[in-house]
Order: sequence, then structure tokens, then C-alpha cells
Amino acid sequence: MSEEPQGTPAIDIIGDGGEVADAIVPNPSTDTSGTWTQGMSDEQVGAIQNKGWESASDMYNSYNELEAWRGVPAEQLMKKPGEGESWDDFYSQIGRPEEASQYVYNAPEGVDMENNAMLDGIRETAFSEGMSAKQFTAMTDKYDEVFNAQQTASEEATRVAHDTEIETLKRELGDDFDKVVYNADQTAIKMGFSQKVVDAIRNSEGVKGMLDIMSKISDTIGEDTVDSANTARSPYGQTNEQLIADKANLMSSLKADPVRMGNYLKGIGPDYIEYQKLHNSIDYSKQE
Repeated sequence: MSEEPQGTPAIDIIGDGGEVADAIVPNPSTDTSGTWTQGMSDEQVGAIQNKGWESASDMYNSYNELEAWRGVPAEQLMKKPGEGESWDDFYSQIGRPEEASQYVYNAPEGVDMENNAMLDGIRETAFSEGMSAKQFTAMTDKYDEVFNAQQTASEEATRVAHDTEIETLKRELGDDFDKVVYNADQTAIKMGFSQKVVDAIRNSEGVKGMLDIMSKISDTIGEDTVDSANTARSPYGQTNEQLIADKANLMSSLKADPVRMGNYLKGIGPDYIEYQKLHNSIDYSKQE
């Protein structure tokens, strides 16, 4: 048997005359058709084999899929500006307007945004960052949507808190509620506040906050300036004597109920809050 070519598999073949001859067995992955790869280098043929392409159709389909994946043919791709080059042409191709003022903002109904410094600043920033006109309008529309939803939720939470406060004060003051609120308003008005300012204080601080403020002011400037009555009144519309009596009645009720007394001693529960309210409202300097 003759020496085998290096790296090439061989088999023994018996010739017609009985002699033994060598034959080279081609690698199964080698293209032997000699048709569509004819004229290509060994490296190119090897690359084709590595890709698994068995025909020109396979190679075309692969390229076509790659082109579709990239989205556009290579000649249509936008060129990224080089170091120090202007981005203006690039930004224009992706939809940036010619001037910042051309960005469209859909202002809420009834809101005048003409010559608005904040909006102009946002437009200038969007322009300098290359934002497209479509992106700008979509972004500002979404911002307004989220802002309005949050504002609505905040207003609803404020309304619920206000209603809850009113109901709590009505339970505490009973039939005196309207009188107490009226007296608080009159206290503020006698001090020179307009009804508009009084309403603003109430809306900001709540009804109880308004009563507390007027009570503190009343205590500071003296009762004769605000109320012609001879007895000092608390922010809850009660005299000092009434507060003392209510405090005593509350303590009697607590002593008769171990559970309520237990919570009071722990500093929790409505009884503790009520006691603190009464205690803090009593002017002990007027007691004999």
C-alpha cells in the first residue's frame, strides 16, 4: 500500500488485475458539485460551508433576512456625525423641526401658554437634544395626562379629608357647630380680615385649624377685643366652666369602664384625645 496523503482519509480498492490501489474519500461537507461556488477561493467556500448554505438560493435568503432585520438597505442608513461634526442634519432626518418654536404643545382647554417662559425653556432643551416633533408632542401630552390625574386624586383626597373633619367636629360640637364656625369667622373679620382671606385660611388649614388659629389669636389680643361676653370661650364655643364640667364627666365615664380607662392610661383611643382637647382648652388661671 502506498503512503496516504497527510490528513486525507483513504480506503483500499482492489483493481481489475487484483492489485491494491489507494482512493481519496472526500470530506462529506465539501461541495463537490463545482457549480455555484466555482471560481471562489478555498476560504470563501469554507465560509459558505460553515454557514450551511447549499445553494445560491440559501445565500440570498440569508442576506435578505439580514437586510430585513436591519430595517433598511445599507445605502439608506443615516450616517452618524463624526467627532466635531454638526448633528443638525441627523436631527432633521429623524424629525426635529427647523426651530424650537415649531414644537407643538396641546395646552389644556382654557389655559393660555403663549409666551410662557417655562414652555419655551422646555422647547429649547428638546431642540438642543434633537427630539423629534412627534416625540415632543407625545411626551407633553403624556405629562399633562399624568399631572391631571394626580391633581384630581389630590383634590379628591382633600375633599374626603375635609368632609371627615367636618363630620368629626359636628359629632364633637353637636348643635353648636354652626355657631362656633360663625364665631371664628367673626373673630377674623373683627380683626380686619376679609371674608375672602377667612375662606382661604379655612381651605388651607381646615375648619379645626381655623378654629385653633382664631382661638390663639383671641387669647393673645384679649377676649374683650373679640367677644363682648364676660366669660372666655374656647375654640369649640364653650366657656371655661363648661370645659371643666366636660372633663369631669369624661373622667367619671372612664372610671366606670375599665377597658376605656385602660386605653386612656396607654395614651390611645378617642377618650385620650378628647381628654387632651379639654385639658388644653381650659384656662386654669381663671379657677379659684
